[in-house]
Amino acid sequence: MAKKRSKKKTARRGPGRPRKSSALSSVSTLDLVAEIGRRESRLSELRDYRDQLAEELSQTEQELAGLEAVIAAAGGASGAPTRRGPGRPKGSRGPGRPAGKRGPGRPKGSRNKTAAGRPRKRPQNDMTLEDAIAGVLRGQVMGIPEITDSVLASGYQSGAANFKTIVNQTLIKSDRFKKVARGQYTTA
Repeated sequence: MAKKRSKKKTARRGPGRPRKSSALSSVSTLDLVAEIGRRESRLSELRDYRDQLAEELSQTEQELAGLEAVIAAAGGASGAPTRRGPGRPKGSRGPGRPAGKRGPGRPKGSRNKTAAGRPRKRPQNDMTLEDAIAGVLRGQVMGIPEITDSVLASGYQSGAANFKTIVNQTLIKSDRFKKVARGQYTTA
């Protein structure tokens, strides 16, 4: 059974309703004709410019083809780019470095071991650095060097060469500590 289509009710303009005006209806016919003429003249200018560019492109392509032929005849590159792209060209190792030699860093095949050949082991602590600092600072005001020394003296182990910086970052990031003065901290 087919559905019945319902007619949409459209608002009809009655005798008392004003007609909606568009922006185009406010422009005179003479102005419209003048605008069309202006646009037609612009169209011909753009076509002339396009033809001029096409002629220049054709001349450039001919000149490029001639140069490529001369380079190929001289035994140069056969249209291949002379450079691989960003970065160092393949096979280039830099000045003064013979092929096959490794640069600075660990030697090839080495592992993270101590001088005695045993694997390096990261220190394991019973508490976090934040807890260790809180234990040292409880009820006191200290500077960062004093905090660092006290934390290490309390038994916290770290193999970091810049442990003072790590302590400083922990003090800054944690809400458990309050800055009293420049470089002076206490527990919050």
